[in-house]
Amino acid sequence: MLVILNRLILFTVLLCTSNVFAADGVTVIYPDWFKQSFYELPADLQDAKKAGKNGIMVFFSTKTCSYCKAIIEKTFRQEDIVKQLRAKYDVIGLEVLSDTEVVDAKGKTLWAKDFAVQSKAKFTPTMIFYDTSGNMQLRLVGYQSPEKFRGALSYLEGKYYTHMNFREYLLQQQSESKTTAQQQTPLNLERLNGSDKPLLVVFETDVCAKCNQLRVMLKAPVLKNDIQKYNVVYVNTGDSTSNITTPGGKKQSGKSWANQLGLIHSPAMLFFNEQGKEVLRVDTDILIDEFGKDVAADNTHILDNLRGRLHFVLQKGYITLPQYQRWRAQQAKKESQ
Repeated sequence: MLVILNRLILFTVLLCTSNVFAADGVTVIYPDWFKQSFYELPADLQDAKKAGKNGIMVFFSTKTCSYCKAIIEKTFRQEDIVKQLRAKYDVIGLEVLSDTEVVDAKGKTLWAKDFAVQSKAKFTPTMIFYDTSGNMQLRLVGYQSPEKFRGALSYLEGKYYTHMNFREYLLQQQSESKTTAQQQTPLNLERLNGSDKPLLVVFETDVCAKCNQLRVMLKAPVLKNDIQKYNVVYVNTGDSTSNITTPGGKKQSGKSWANQLGLIHSPAMLFFNEQGKEVLRVDTDILIDEFGKDVAADNTHILDNLRGRLHFVLQKGYITLPQYQRWRAQQAKKESQ
């Protein structure tokens, strides 16, 4: 009886708040077709199973996340995407900075912010698809364009996750166009281990306008002092002939390294600490505004976003707070005092 009463109270609160979050000029509103969950995932999984669905999708977000708003305003307004998604999955929105109590897919109870860390939802939005047994099928990080999200739904529908990662699937679906960019070879990144600087590896292709834009933005005057504290290298993910020695000492091409890492975006950024261990991954399209529109290379919001990630690694924030938004919130609080 007590459990039922608690559920009724929580449901009333959810109805009253209507899932509306507003701060700093960004208002994230979950679509009304998101499930009103009590955040007991085993029960949500059972509900999905009874409805004949494949499982659930947890949408990790924050109240001031422009990329969360972008995917809601653009991708989740595509009728075909919404229809296909709702037919196969119940979608549950979760604020990663909250103290909401969550029961995870395996029955463990923990706070939402700790559940985000456990789920490796370091950035928002992060979308994790679970089958009805609670097994993860796919994790998507950051803004996903309608085209990319349609690819994800096809990947899930065809159960390709059982034998290939999402990047491999996307490459398989693309035309057999060959890249012509020249990749400097050999490239020995292992020799940078023990350096007094962390390593930033930017993965790009030669037919990628946003890759060129990111190069320009990383050279912006406001980032100059931070970038100088990094070893920065660029790797062509379409080059199957390059000879790269990774920080872990493995020799492979740019293409095979990107495949091994399971990268799905161009450009993508991987940060390694001074000992050659990966500490942060940005495998998402961050060069868009809260409506999913492309931004200019001098966009101050995106430059601040990049600076935040550079500082996160330089200040070793990943050691104490692996969830990036929590670290940013903590830094903002310190700066305001």
